[in-house]
Amino acid sequence: MRKFENLEQLRAKIYTLTNNDLIDMLAEFSSDSPLTYIENSKELDNCQLVSIKDMLTERIIARFADAESKRQYETDDEFAARKIELLFNGVIDSKKNVAELLTRSHRYLVNEMFICAMYFIKKLASDYEQGIYDGRNEYACKKSYEIKQFFESQNI
Repeated sequence: MRKFENLEQLRAKIYTLTNNDLIDMLAEFSSDSPLTYIENSKELDNCQLVSIKDMLTERIIARFADAESKRQYETDDEFAARKIELLFNGVIDSKKNVAELLTRSHRYLVNEMFICAMYFIKKLASDYEQGIYDGRNEYACKKSYEIKQFFESQNI
């Protein structure tokens, strides 16, 4: 989804996908997709391919559109967190480049982002201490814990 500025560009791209691209995208966007059927068949007929592309289009567009609007029950903080999460889930090409670009923001905003980052590190360190992590976020939790330990050792 990273290169699409609107839903029409997204729809157009989906219709140029190969079968293998479809299988990969269906695995990401759908837990109830006909993946087993697709993987066990050598070829899809045109009607099946169009049907799968239609299903995939609607699911991707729903996710794309959902990211743009605040849910009724969602607080402003929850909405902001979900937007940031979606950025890191396939939109950002270079975390280092984004971090560098963020330093060019207004100085007040840089300060606010830093404070948020420190709270994030503090929470991950706490999760590490309590054993609330697994292999997917162990590195972040452990490094956050080490940062916290360093600050405490320096009385910061």
